[in-house]
Amino acid sequence: MKLSGSTPSFFHEYQNLAPLPDIPVAVLIAYNRRIEKFEEETSIRWGIKLRPWMDAFDNVRIENYSGMIQKNRNSFVLLLPEYSHGIHNQDPELVAAMIGRVLRNGGIEELRKLSN
Repeated sequence: MKLSGSTPSFFHEYQNLAPLPDIPVAVLIAYNRRIEKFEEETSIRWGIKLRPWMDAFDNVRIENYSGMIQKNRNSFVLLLPEYSHGIHNQDPELVAAMIGRVLRNGGIEELRKLSN
């Protein structure tokens, strides 16, 4: 999906970054989360059908973050349905396990190379 000028600025910002070196990367994406009461109320006031918009935005995020690591060996995207934005608060054990997985898949060696 091509991102337009109306796409939030963080997509623009990371698309202009230099490619990541071939290091193990874990991308944890919260998606299909529940709609908060204030979001529902705001969407009604603005005349927005929020669920289809959120689903489309999830798809853009999944596509774009996947593209960021497509050439990185030992990297992956983990989709977390119904998780909140604060994955580290909601499931710290999962985050710790994913950090361990990245380090076991060569991340330790890459960190050593980058720090020297």
